[in-house]
Amino acid sequence: YTDDSIALLQEAINAVEYGLPLDKQSDVEAFAEAIVEATGKLVLKAADYTMVNLAVEYAEDEIAKGIYTDESVAMLREFLASIDYTITADRQDEVSAIEVSVYLAVDELLIPKKPDYTKLTEAIAAARAEIEKGIYTDESVEELNVEINTALDMATDDSITIEHQNIVDEMTATIIEKTISLDPKPADYTSVVNAITAANEKIATGY
Repeated sequence: YTDDSIALLQEAINAVEYGLPLDKQSDVEAFAEAIVEATGKLVLKAADYTMVNLAVEYAEDEIAKGIYTDESVAMLREFLASIDYTITADRQDEVSAIEVSVYLAVDELLIPKKPDYTKLTEAIAAARAEIEKGIYTDESVEELNVEINTALDMATDDSITIEHQNIVDEMTATIIEKTISLDPKPADYTSVVNAITAANEKIATGY
C-alpha cells in the first residue's frame, strides 16, 4: 500500500486511548470505526513498470530506425498506446506479461520496407536494350544475363529489406559495368572477301 494511506491508518491506530472507563465506550467504538475506515481507504501501490518502460523504449528505438512500413509502425504504435498503466502492485504478474507482449509485438508487427529497386530496374532495362541489338558476343551477353537473373531473383526475395540497400546498389553497379563491357561481335567481312577475290580473278585473267 502507499505510504500516505498507511500513515493515515497508523494515525488512526495511534489515536486509540486505552484504559477508558465504560462510560466512554462510545469513544472506544469511534476509535474502532476510524481504524476500519482508514483500513478501507488503504491505497494499493502502482505496479512496477520499469521493465515495461524499457521494452517500450526498445520499441520506440526500432521505430526510429525508419526502416519499417508506415502501416506496421502504425499498428505497433496503436498497441503501445493500449498499454494499461493503472495496474496495481497486487497484479504485478500482469505487468510482466505486458513487458513480454511488447517485445513480441515488435517482432510480429513491424515489417521492414523493401529496398529501392528503381535504379536496378533502369539498369536491367538498359542492359536488355543493348542485348536486343544482337551485336555482342554470346559469351559477354551470357555473363550479363547471369547478373540480370541474379538481380531478378534478389528482387523477389522477401528476406531482402531496405537494410540490404547496399547489396541492391552493388548489383546495379555490376549490371551497368557488365553492360558497358559487352564485347561487340566482329564485323562480317564476307562481302569484302568476295569482292577482293572477284577483283583478283579479274586482274589475273585480264578481262
